[in-house]
Amino acid sequence: MELQMFKRASVGVLLAATAYGAWAAPITFTFNPSGSSPSLNASAGPFTADRAVVGNFSSIDILSNNPGVNNFTEQGFLPVTAFTLGGTSVGTPVNQAGGYGLYISFTATGSQNGPLPTMIGQTTTGSFSSLTYSLIGVPGQPANFVINPNGTVSVVNNPGAFVLATGSLVNPGGNSLTLTAAGLLPAAQVAANFNPNPSQSGFFVNPSASMQLLLDAAFTNTSSVISTQALAGGGTRVTINGGGGNTTLSAIPEPSTYAMLLAGLGVMGFMMRRRVGAARH
Repeated sequence: MELQMFKRASVGVLLAATAYGAWAAPITFTFNPSGSSPSLNASAGPFTADRAVVGNFSSIDILSNNPGVNNFTEQGFLPVTAFTLGGTSVGTPVNQAGGYGLYISFTATGSQNGPLPTMIGQTTTGSFSSLTYSLIGVPGQPANFVINPNGTVSVVNNPGAFVLATGSLVNPGGNSLTLTAAGLLPAAQVAANFNPNPSQSGFFVNPSASMQLLLDAAFTNTSSVISTQALAGGGTRVTINGGGGNTTLSAIPEPSTYAMLLAGLGVMGFMMRRRVGAARH
């Protein structure tokens, strides 16, 4: 998921995604809110962008199931706050008065490669094992999110919401938890496929709704939007009330791309082995 908005140096290392994100270059895309069915906003015309800025409202339950390993489950919502092209905002107001609502609803699981950090400045890293999401449109008004008393997150003001696209994890991605004086600060980067709803061809002008894409997203947060609480039976719930990042779309590499890359790596390995062998004689 190249999403660097809202970043602070104190958050810690934002882990790089694995090969998918590295091989696929971000593309520009054209969406048409008035062309969706039903129309998200009748007065909104098509716009072209290369990035979506998103917020982050989610809860992460971290459970220690065995020594040295922490599994987690996460659920949340990523409201789109703006589309940009070359860093300049484009398109009609999204999740603002007079605009329309657009957000990603997601669930994920994963694990941390060690115990939760116990010292200020300490970071543990991990990866995702599953992730599913839906891109949701809300006609004619913003979508809002609330933190429930138990620390989970819900969406409100959501009448007429419908699915524009769906996706799931394509690589483990990466995440980190850094302990600061304010508490645990999470960061993550992940890639998932992007499957437009075929019935929404009016919204997905270019690339068309029939084309599968790759969604690359990354997030950092600040201490002011993080709260934690102990879970019954052990574990910690981290609630994110804001923060955010941004997302890009890329074309999924063709199988021939992988074949060429693997062949190139094989040739390099063979040449290195020959050089090592020659040096020994």
